[in-house]
Amino acid sequence: MLTTSHSRIKRNKRILKKNPVSQKARVNLGLLYFKNKQYDKALEHLTEAENLAGEDLSIKKMLAIVYLANKNYRNAKEVLHQILEKDPEDADVHQHLSMVCVHENDYSAAIGHLKKAAALRKNDAEVWNDLGALSYALNDIESARTYFAKAVEVDDAYALSYLNLMDLYLREKNTDDALRVCNDFVKRFPDDPTAFKYRGLIARADGRFSEAIGYFSLARKQVKDDPEISYHLGLSLMSIGDFESAAKSFRNTLDIDPEYPSAKRKLVACYCKLEGAHSAFRLLKDEINDVGWKAAKRHQKKEKKQHVALSILVPAFNEAERILTNTRKIKRWAAALGRRFEIIVVDDGSEDDTYEILELLSRNIKEVRPYRSKSNKGKGMALREAALKASGELVVFLDADLELHPSLIPEMIRRMEDAGADVVLGSKRHPESKVNYPWHRKLLSNGYYMVNRMLFGLPVKDTQTGIKVFKKAVLDDVIPRLIEKQYAFDLELIVNVHVRGYKIIEAPIELKYSRGFGRIGGGAVMRTALDTLAIFYRLRILKYYDR
Repeated sequence: MLTTSHSRIKRNKRILKKNPVSQKARVNLGLLYFKNKQYDKALEHLTEAENLAGEDLSIKKMLAIVYLANKNYRNAKEVLHQILEKDPEDADVHQHLSMVCVHENDYSAAIGHLKKAAALRKNDAEVWNDLGALSYALNDIESARTYFAKAVEVDDAYALSYLNLMDLYLREKNTDDALRVCNDFVKRFPDDPTAFKYRGLIARADGRFSEAIGYFSLARKQVKDDPEISYHLGLSLMSIGDFESAAKSFRNTLDIDPEYPSAKRKLVACYCKLEGAHSAFRLLKDEINDVGWKAAKRHQKKEKKQHVALSILVPAFNEAERILTNTRKIKRWAAALGRRFEIIVVDDGSEDDTYEILELLSRNIKEVRPYRSKSNKGKGMALREAALKASGELVVFLDADLELHPSLIPEMIRRMEDAGADVVLGSKRHPESKVNYPWHRKLLSNGYYMVNRMLFGLPVKDTQTGIKVFKKAVLDDVIPRLIEKQYAFDLELIVNVHVRGYKIIEAPIELKYSRGFGRIGGGAVMRTALDTLAIFYRLRILKYYDR
């Protein structure tokens, strides 16, 4: 084909040599260079052809398509609008303009152009499908559902609309309608193996994991190079506890696509279940190119030398069951802030595999920095150690159980910057907070607030909630003055921040309490009370914190 194309280019060049004003030869050369992805030469000849032809809309349209292919959206938009001035009813032009508007993040205009194209070509499934896809991307699910259904209605041979409609119903967990569309897809495309994949997705969404495994296995036999099929097969196998087979599926996913999202993390989880966290890293090294690990390690060391804007400190004690998943969640939300960050997790002398899992995870996520205490010294001591190791301009305290979700962090930072504050405390008593926790915890919280208000005159209503944001300079000033290691650490910290004259504000939280009395029993309440009085004694009597 390239040889034929090359000979045709030579033939049209000969024509131009004899007749430099041959519009047809210019257009032919433009199209041939476009097919060969030589966009600059294509534009050169099509521009000359337009100059020869004057107002030829077909040539302008070719020019616009080449600009789009070359990602020159500014010129494409200019040419497309020139065409619309002459022919406002050109559906192709409206469809192309919608692409330009999407790249300009002008989604309202993009929707408008697609609606105009759909009105001009009511039986064009592609336009209706594009409308649905854009609405889906903008989270307008109701409109997306309508447009995908319309695409199927006007042309039942357009397979993509069926698949998009099934994806939408699966997102809504509407498995009945997803199965209905899947059955219609099978009737229309009986030989398409994609149906097995979607039947598997529907069965897994319904909790029918054995059935899902059967469908994904059939799909993989027919389509061997689709990483998604192997990945969902692995998830289904994990759901029934077959971690060995699941690990094989995730390895197959990574063989097809080494960068497939979550596959490596799920493989690690399988290894942890099969061999325990102590052995998982060794197994991973057997599965993944050791050169790749060394390169990642070198990259990690290089990253540590660079400026860090945000340090997230996570004290952890016996969190092996959820530390892997929760640390990944923290990483995902921190990355969304667009700042360089680090996640410092201090294992406070756990009796399970918390630290081993963190060490394994740090090999895969360069931002994770695990540390370990030989014995259980208390949450306060863990946070003190982590604060001393933090290098970010802002420091976040966050409990490892994620009952307080990391999605709260961006809003807390925004409030800090707007108010010019030095510290932001997540507060259960903030009027905008949404809190659901037991009456006995509310009673303890209210009582502790009243005592602290009376003893210390703090300008805040909640010192104990497990999410806080500090400027690093504040912690550097205050941390060396502190003594408390366990339950009263938060109070001692905030008292010292207050007396040192730093500005403290509170931010709303969302909390769904899940542990009942959890780790706070009667002995802990008594110890907290004694430690609180000790803080008062050091502050008011000994003047210890002024030294």
